[in-house]
Amino acid sequence: MSDFVKGIASFVKTGDLTRNSLIKLGSLGINGPNGHTKMKPSGIIEITINRDNLDKRSDLVIARTILHELAHAEIYAALKANGETALDGDFGKNFDKFINVFYGSDDFNLGGDQHHRYMAENLMGKMSEALMNIHKYQFPQDYQSLNNLVKRNGDYPNGVTVEFYKNIFWSGLEDTFAFAQMEEIKTNSPISSPYEKFARDQYTTTLLTNPCGN
Repeated sequence: MSDFVKGIASFVKTGDLTRNSLIKLGSLGINGPNGHTKMKPSGIIEITINRDNLDKRSDLVIARTILHELAHAEIYAALKANGETALDGDFGKNFDKFINVFYGSDDFNLGGDQHHRYMAENLMGKMSEALMNIHKYQFPQDYQSLNNLVKRNGDYPNGVTVEFYKNIFWSGLEDTFAFAQMEEIKTNSPISSPYEKFARDQYTTTLLTNPCGN
């Protein structure tokens, strides 16, 4: 798991976090969250990946969870470092509307909600591209299998695009205003709405069966 995480961190320039963070497998419940990140009083950022559902999730979905949790960790680290982060050159400005609500709080739900809003509104593009590159270069066989699948079923006739990974990254951000806005967009058949594409691509991830790190 350690090499798995470090490889993912390198794609989004958060490698320093692996020296200032505790990244571990832990029990969060079979129906609990896929991951949980918090800042400990010591200043160490603790990332827990849920071991209870790990064997049912593909490499791609686990990578998305780790990337999601690394984004949480980077936000914690940026707040501690007065707004310096590799993820967002305008972090201070972009997070300013959330910081007075979140900063100094140790409440997971409150902090998580503010983090998720920030991710949805400012990091979706970068995180989606990172997830695509992680899949393409760390799991090339799985990436090729996905391409064959989405070409065959017509979802992406020319091969998978970053839109697929954006739809994957929406998972975990359903509590945001940006997701609610996306969900409200309606289209006429045969054109699929953004939410229908999100649901379709989420289902596609269940057809990928590689276990973590294999």
